[in-house]
Amino acid sequence: MATRLWNFLTTDLSDLISLDTVDGAADAADAVLGLAEVLAEEGPNIQRVAPLVNQLDSLLDAINSPLGKLMGATLPFVSIGTGLLKFYVETTKKEPTLAQSVALISQAAYLESFREFVKQHPKVEQWLAAKDSTPQARTITLPVKALGIFELTDKEARFATLHFRQSALAEAFNNALRARLLQLGTTPEQANRITEVVARNTNRHMSTTIADAAPTIQRIADWYRTGGDQVFEKYLSIDSYLEEAIAPCTHQKVFAEDFTFNDIYVPLKAQALTSAGEADGAREPFVLEDWAKQFLNDSTKANRVMFVQGGPGRGKSVFCRMFADWVRRHEHPRWTPILIRLRDVAVLSNDFEETLAKAIDRDFAKTDSGWLTDRNINFLFILDGFDELLMEGRTSGGLDKFLDQVGRFQEQCARNSEKNHRVLITGRTLSLHAIERSLPNNLERVEILPMDDALQDQWFIKWGRLMGQDPNYLKGILKDERLPDRLQELAREPLLLYLLGAMQRDGVLHLEMFEGAEGAKAKVLIYETALDWVLTRQRPDWLNRDIAELDTESLRRILMEAGLCVVQSGMEFARIGAIEQRLHQDSTAKQFLETAQKNLATDETPLRNALAVFYMQSGRQGEGSIEFVHKSFGEFLCAERIVTSLIDWCQPGRNREYDIQDPEFCWQVYDLLGSNVLTSEILELVMQLLLDCSDDELQRLFDRLYGFYLSWQDGDFIDALTENLPQRKQRQIQEFESNSHQKLGIRQIDVFVGLNTLCLIFNIKNSSLLIEKDDFYPFGNPSKLRNEDWTYLQLSRLIDYSSCVSPTIFLRVVGPHLKGVNMSRQFLESANLSFLNLENANIQNSFLFAANLTNSNLKNANLTGARLEGIYWNEHTNWDNVIGLDKAIGVSDSLKQHLNMDRP
Repeated sequence: MATRLWNFLTTDLSDLISLDTVDGAADAADAVLGLAEVLAEEGPNIQRVAPLVNQLDSLLDAINSPLGKLMGATLPFVSIGTGLLKFYVETTKKEPTLAQSVALISQAAYLESFREFVKQHPKVEQWLAAKDSTPQARTITLPVKALGIFELTDKEARFATLHFRQSALAEAFNNALRARLLQLGTTPEQANRITEVVARNTNRHMSTTIADAAPTIQRIADWYRTGGDQVFEKYLSIDSYLEEAIAPCTHQKVFAEDFTFNDIYVPLKAQALTSAGEADGAREPFVLEDWAKQFLNDSTKANRVMFVQGGPGRGKSVFCRMFADWVRRHEHPRWTPILIRLRDVAVLSNDFEETLAKAIDRDFAKTDSGWLTDRNINFLFILDGFDELLMEGRTSGGLDKFLDQVGRFQEQCARNSEKNHRVLITGRTLSLHAIERSLPNNLERVEILPMDDALQDQWFIKWGRLMGQDPNYLKGILKDERLPDRLQELAREPLLLYLLGAMQRDGVLHLEMFEGAEGAKAKVLIYETALDWVLTRQRPDWLNRDIAELDTESLRRILMEAGLCVVQSGMEFARIGAIEQRLHQDSTAKQFLETAQKNLATDETPLRNALAVFYMQSGRQGEGSIEFVHKSFGEFLCAERIVTSLIDWCQPGRNREYDIQDPEFCWQVYDLLGSNVLTSEILELVMQLLLDCSDDELQRLFDRLYGFYLSWQDGDFIDALTENLPQRKQRQIQEFESNSHQKLGIRQIDVFVGLNTLCLIFNIKNSSLLIEKDDFYPFGNPSKLRNEDWTYLQLSRLIDYSSCVSPTIFLRVVGPHLKGVNMSRQFLESANLSFLNLENANIQNSFLFAANLTNSNLKNANLTGARLEGIYWNEHTNWDNVIGLDKAIGVSDSLKQHLNMDRP
């Protein structure tokens, strides 16, 4: 049986009491406010309440009145619902039905939700108050009058209690409010947005009203109590999360500055990409925020993941913060933003939903098993830093498996009306190199572009305002034609633009210093200058005076060790105990810390004070850990630390070939390279820093690393019965990195050491014309094979051994650096050679039966005599100018046709 929203009150009470119109009630707003006042002060006084009830067609009749006055009331509207229910019970001596209870409660809750929205938006409140004096303020609208006879069934009432915004009640209430807002002058889009937000928030106020009215409406209270408390607590938990985790995002200080990200941020531009990761030439660049806003509310994209990639320092993380807060302010509760730094995800579960719950670590995600199937809540999961997952030793694999989980989750959300959620994920472009072919097919890929002139001008204006200077001043310096082109390009990266601006402000940036700085050299020069600037100009007041007076080289040494520890941990933070342990192996740094400790109070830690000097903060693991505010700072310091050791290793000793003797050298290699430290970004910095070495140093370094690699290849270190170096490194990791993302075992450590060493060897050889090694055969010298049918297994074994750790680790670490390698007469049956850079490689007489060459670069490679039966290749395999393919064995007809080999 259906119940009318309001008429049931006047009908049931008409036989009991005369319902005259109350004197002095000028409009419906006065009647509603009068009800609130009477019920609060006198309770269900029949003589005073009944006339007010009779004057209304519904509680929402009040929105026909001047809304400024209505919204300015101090008494809560939800109390009207509970008060009228008590009034009904005491007057009729019977308990209201479920539908009758929901009819009154929902109206009061909807009004309360509307008032809450207005109070949260002062401009709307001011606008409504101004409209009170206009003719439109008292216009009656039919949708509101119709609410009095709206009929509600028990089934609809139950649904409205759980999922109000999707109910028939919400549609009727929204129509009434929307019509009123349009009369007052809003646009249809504004009216729709306001009514949707009000409807979404009504549920929480209904929960409060039902809890307050429990003794009066026992029937609905008992039914609701089966899950009502949990629902209310869930909303409180979400509110707390938004207030504590999202709202402060834009107000965080930029490094050590007095201004915030909100003060200096300018919207970024992006370029749409194809599924293969190439620029989509059919689409023009666009503002990233505008794209994300439009994508978020495009129902046709419900099955696709927003996938934002970009280089280091492009502004990915700041965009995530800014957009998350924008969604909180403008879209919640329509969309509820959840921001997760993937560097903080310690364990990837086999179930993506479980990973989300653990990463959020809030009550609403942990205690409610159905938190993702609540129709009232749509989450936007912003996952920042997918490149942080590109490491080994995680539960359930690394980046490729994680992205597959994300893709499947988004597809499930599109198919399930109970899971209307969206995912936006960001990370570095280079981290996708080895997994490009396995990416989910539902990624909507875009790449952040360098700042164009217009965006730079916006940034210069904000910078000038903050610095109290002409915006054209810094612009004129960075646009000076004497500045190298590469440096002007780097000035389009938000992070480096800030560093250049800050250093210019403090008087350490001069045009002359960058003369001739091209390529990676320009970036290294910026970081080196920034480090010197921080240590000597910007931060001395941060340090204890006694520490600040000590030499900056010791501080630099400490920061380099911190950079190495952070990168080796794989978590973007490192334990201070691990840094301290490493520093005590260095006599200079050890003396520095001991001297500083003597000058400090006993409860102070000199290392912590020293670490505070260079954009570091307490890590997510508490006071015992630290992290760099921006990943790039740690990468540069780690690169400096690696180069310091590389140079030390090649120094001659007195009366011996090397200063550091072999046992200590071998341990230092394991200590330095026994993890995922040589990322593409760090390797680029390392090779640039090595260019300052002399020719003799580079030659000696190459020789020593090559000798080490050959011993490693023979298993000399992992098979050692005494002084087993992989085990020693593992014990070191376990002692101080027990919570590390990288649970590295002995094999993982050994594989990383071998591959990182080989990577350095190839890059040193390819970067210097001085190193001409006629006997450089990392995978075996073919001239030493006595039988012409024999082949080497070294490369195949290396790939297979590496695959024990990860199927993609060889491709990622060594694959891009095989240009010009001699891999002739290798047995590579069924080997995974995809994505390898084999340009100019010598692959003569190698056995490649069923090998995977998809996406590989074979430009100018020599395939004379190679066995190519059954190889796998695709349209992305580069065959340009391949040598000897006509003399290879088993070339398929499809490959011949693809390369036009049959033509004369």
